Amino acid sequence: MVQTAHHFYNRNIFQRTLRLQNMFQDEQRLFFRILQPGRNRHNSAFFAGSSGLFRRSALADIGGVRPETIAEDLHTSLLVHAKGYRSCYVNRVLSSGLMPETLAGYLKQRMRWATGAIQLLFHANPLTISGLTLAQRADYLGAVHYFLFGFPRIVCLVAPLPWLYFDIPVLRADPLTLILFFFSYFLASLLTIRAVTKGMRSPLWSDIYETMLCFTVTKAVFGTFLAPGRPRPFVVTPKGELVTRPPLLNRLVRPHLILFGLLAVGLVIGTTRASAWGISSGMMLCLFWAGTNLLLLGATISTAHETPLRQQYVRVPFRVPCEILVRHRCVRGTTVDLSEQGALVTVPEPIEAPSEGLTVRLQPAMEPALSLRGWVVRQESERTHRCHVGLQFAEMSAETRHTLIRLMFGSHLAWPVSEPARPGLWFSLKGIPKGILAAYAPLKPSRRRTPRLSYRQTCRLQTGEGEAEGILRDISYTGLSLWTTMSYTQIPSIALLRFGAITLKVRPRRSVQEKEGWLIMCSIESVEQEEADWAALFRDCWHKHSSESMPQPAC
Repeated sequence: MVQTAHHFYNRNIFQRTLRLQNMFQDEQRLFFRILQPGRNRHNSAFFAGSSGLFRRSALADIGGVRPETIAEDLHTSLLVHAKGYRSCYVNRVLSSGLMPETLAGYLKQRMRWATGAIQLLFHANPLTISGLTLAQRADYLGAVHYFLFGFPRIVCLVAPLPWLYFDIPVLRADPLTLILFFFSYFLASLLTIRAVTKGMRSPLWSDIYETMLCFTVTKAVFGTFLAPGRPRPFVVTPKGELVTRPPLLNRLVRPHLILFGLLAVGLVIGTTRASAWGISSGMMLCLFWAGTNLLLLGATISTAHETPLRQQYVRVPFRVPCEILVRHRCVRGTTVDLSEQGALVTVPEPIEAPSEGLTVRLQPAMEPALSLRGWVVRQESERTHRCHVGLQFAEMSAETRHTLIRLMFGSHLAWPVSEPARPGLWFSLKGIPKGILAAYAPLKPSRRRTPRLSYRQTCRLQTGEGEAEGILRDISYTGLSLWTTMSYTQIPSIALLRFGAITLKVRPRRSVQEKEGWLIMCSIESVEQEEADWAALFRDCWHKHSSESMPQPAC
């Protein structure tokens, strides 16, 4: 058997909703990049359901893929290893796919895995089946034992409640005993997890994942133990789902909400009792325990407030050189991500956004160039003093679409092997409140087609009723704002704006009355005179703005 690593080009539910994709890696990456190579040393890397190969004779020797459990990949791999066959894990990305985009899909997938793992104990128990080595038994037992975390996690979440509500301690120990036994164990766990996962996994984020899954996994485990022989359908993990509106109170986290409320009320009761009667070391521990549980439950509940998914096609991180051809100019840049509908490109300076559109030419290495027509939908400056340009592709032929899809999903360029995030405990602790707030913050998509740049110059606004002097405040390729004494109501729907040799046809959109005049925001309909000078002026303003905002070296 040969198994290769999986690569998922979308963010999981925690990364997407809490908007912390740069803070931690998804658990799939930990499994395929760290755990599977470790299992391979013991000849126990198992089939992951896809991106693998079995020798036909090996499958025939065990009677084919085993359908008795809904973890058929794990079950089949165990029987193949028990027959003495070798496996090989290739730690290279040769294919890519989607992770569940919604919380419901994520929980369905993990419930199926938990159910299949417990079924394996009754059909091919790693401890009793013959043919496995001791290391293989330990590895397969670990794959099953992992899903037993649910009930202990629930016990840890509920444990402070009797103490807070009824003053019934669930733990009797003096502070020194706790330090010697529990905190020494906790510190050893932190160091071990960091060493085993090579810093890729933070125990705090593992706690959040387990808190989300504990009720679902416990239900699946107990249900399978009580009726191990009952046939269970194979529930396919849903993919390609859209979330148009986040639910206010997601029913999938109803137990978490109830427990959060009980702990919050209990924390108030415990704090009130401690302030009235004095705080003991035991009550201090209980309050700290309850506060930690509230933090874990808060992150879990916030994850259920799913960020809307309105994009029909997934954006794939994809860096490749490109050229943007717009009005006889060629601007070189690099793509940031790519989809079947558009692209995000980073360029040295903003580009014009003509209504007739533009052409973007992708130039991947060792691949033919691909030209696509499109429009600018947004532009915004970034911290590196470059500009991000959002492009929407025009309708394309079936052949062009096929070439684009093959480039996105059939090329190694779409699967960057970046340095994984290595979150420490303190870094993760700071990220949780940030993620909770981000989950409820409204999305503010940028719709400005060109960045606005500060620019001061006198101008003249010419209408059918006369002229008025003004002062430009800021400019962009598609709009500007100016201060003038002419009332907004005196300006017709179209006016001419002159400054220097440049003449623009503008349309007033809105205004703000100030003490001695009006601040008027206008869109630019066309450039009537000196179009080249107008484009050069905006580029000069951009480069001046970039150089002024760059940090200066210390003397």
